[in-house]
Amino acid sequence: MDIMTLLGILSAICTIVGFFTSKLFKSNYWIVGAVVGILTFVSGYAVYYNSEYNRIKNIHRQAIVVEKHYQEYGGYKEFIQASLVFLEENQETYPDTYERAKKIYADSKNQNELLDKASADEMHAIIQVIADVNDE
Repeated sequence: MDIMTLLGILSAICTIVGFFTSKLFKSNYWIVGAVVGILTFVSGYAVYYNSEYNRIKNIHRQAIVVEKHYQEYGGYKEFIQASLVFLEENQETYPDTYERAKKIYADSKNQNELLDKASADEMHAIIQVIADVNDE
């Protein structure tokens, strides 16, 4: 559900509640103010929750795309680079994981093909865990 649909639904609910409370509490404006305040708080929470949910879904989709290309990249260093790009984009969410990935990349520099595969396997495990953790 996108944010405009959510705001439309919340607006309709607020309108209906406002219609009924205006008839019941004509002289008690503090009750109407309390209802409006509660509805505003609930609406803000719903919008925040929806945006967080969409962000998590987006991270999950990105992790699956990077993970899917584990065997398709031209080499292990290319996969490590793609993983670093993904983790750098989501560095605010996974700061320790990004630092660990940078260390794996630094360790994989100037290594032979066998050690490159080990580094790529480590990076693949990190991406796979992120994809699994953020599963819907």
